[in-house]
Amino acid sequence: MRETAAHVGNEDQAASWNGPAGRNWTNRQAMQDELLAPVSTILTAQANIAAGENVVDIGCGCGATSLEFARRVQPGGAVLGLDISGPMLARARVLTPAGAPVRFVEADATIYPFEAGGRTRWRRVSA
Repeated sequence: MRETAAHVGNEDQAASWNGPAGRNWTNRQAMQDELLAPVSTILTAQANIAAGENVVDIGCGCGATSLEFARRVQPGGAVLGLDISGPMLARARVLTPAGAPVRFVEADATIYPFEAGGRTRWRRVSA
C-alpha cells in the first residue's frame, strides 16, 4: 500500500529504489540480509524492544529487522515498516508469516502523516 508521494527532495531516491536499485536489492535479498545480520543484531540488542511496544522501522527494505521486531513485540505490540521501495516491500510481505504483528507501507518517512497526539505511542528505533 502506498500512503504518500515522495518529498520533492527525495523523488530521485524514490525512482531509484522503485527501479533498478530496488529490483537489484530484492534479487539479492537473502545475501543482503546475511551481510547485514551483524549490524541488525547490534541494532536489535541496543533497541531493547519488549512485548507490547509499538515500533516504527523507517527504511525497512525487505523487512528483516521489522520481522525481528515483530517477534519481540509479541504479545500486544505492533510494527510499522516504512520504505519508499515498492519492490522491497513486496518481498517483505512475502516473507511475513501469517498473523505477524507488522504492517508494511510504501511511504516517504519525511512526509508520512504520523498520527499526532494519538493514543498509540510509536517508538523510533535507529542505529
